[in-house]
Amino acid sequence: MTRPAALSARAVTALSAACMAIALALSGCGTGAGAPATGTPSATGTPSSAAPTPAATTAAPSAPTTTYTFTTQRLAFQYPAAWSADNYSDSRGGQEMEYVSLKDEAGRHILTVSVNFSPYDVSMPIERRAVVFAEPVPGLAAGPWEQPYRLAFFAEGAADLGAGTIYTMTYYPGVPQEGPGELRGGGTGPMNTVSPPALFAEVSPEILRFASLGEANDWLASPQGQQVKAVLMSLTLT
Repeated sequence: MTRPAALSARAVTALSAACMAIALALSGCGTGAGAPATGTPSATGTPSSAAPTPAATTAAPSAPTTTYTFTTQRLAFQYPAAWSADNYSDSRGGQEMEYVSLKDEAGRHILTVSVNFSPYDVSMPIERRAVVFAEPVPGLAAGPWEQPYRLAFFAEGAADLGAGTIYTMTYYPGVPQEGPGELRGGGTGPMNTVSPPALFAEVSPEILRFASLGEANDWLASPQGQQVKAVLMSLTLT
């Protein structure tokens, strides 16, 4: 079976290199397949009151969708039918790790959704500079988590990174706060949990390269930004 290519690098790609080496070494891989579904997930929402207000958003483009169902957990999400999904999973010591990489019709990596596996292999002190939004994911509301997961989009940085501001869109337990914290919420390496599962998402660093928060908000309001958000907001318990 063809192994996945490393996730695209942003200015701090070196932080994720070790993680991708681990992912490429996972055994027991399989290719996920989804069944056609109708409609497109909702992509509406309002930024947190403490965050800058993004430009007026538009609905995600209407297009046929496919449902991807995880093999290790009772979770599923919708993505554009024209995209491709590659699934990789591994079970070690009773821990079920799985992630699915999504590429668009041109073969460009768009995002990854992970269960019990974080794409972020380094944790370090940072300053969270802005939380653009942190919205509840409707399909996860009835889940077993002590703090229900939200889809969050935030900007953070640290002098030690030497790479300016890092933008992240991921699943976050609770509400991320502006101010001192840990890089990308502190998620590092494989998660030592099976139930409830730990959830993560990573939008391609090649996409989340912005010169300013205003540019990030413009992307969020764009068809691509709304489509990416819609895919991640569609994650649901099955």
